[in-house]
Amino acid sequence: KGYGQFKTDIGEIVAENLRSLQNRYQEIRADEERLTNVITEGNRNAEILANEKVGIVKDKLGLI
Repeated sequence: KGYGQFKTDIGEIVAENLRSLQNRYQEIRADEERLTNVITEGNRNAEILANEKVGIVKDKLGLI
């Protein structure tokens, strides 16, 4: 087997892995309600963490 066969084999492996990733992506994108819920929950969690960090910074700066 030469380099040409190696490239062909690697190309097939990459294509197969990408195919499974693309299928999973399509499954996730198809469920808009779940996506909206995940985004909403993530926003809530990020806001909580951000507010905690801002409070810590303000406290250290003597702004509270």
